[in-house]
Amino acid sequence: MKKLVNKAVKKANRKPSMLLAAGLIVTNIVLMAIVKEGSKNEEA
Repeated sequence: MKKLVNKAVKKANRKPSMLLAAGLIVTNIVLMAIVKEGSKNEEA
C-alpha cells in the first residue's frame, strides 16, 4: 500500500507543475492576442 501511495503522491507532485506551465503558456498567448487586438483598435 505504501508504495502505491508514494507513486500517487509523486504523480500528483508532477502534475501541478505541468498544469502551471500550461497555464503560463495559455496566459502568454491570451496576453499576446489582447495586445494585438489593442494595436488593431488604435489604428482604426
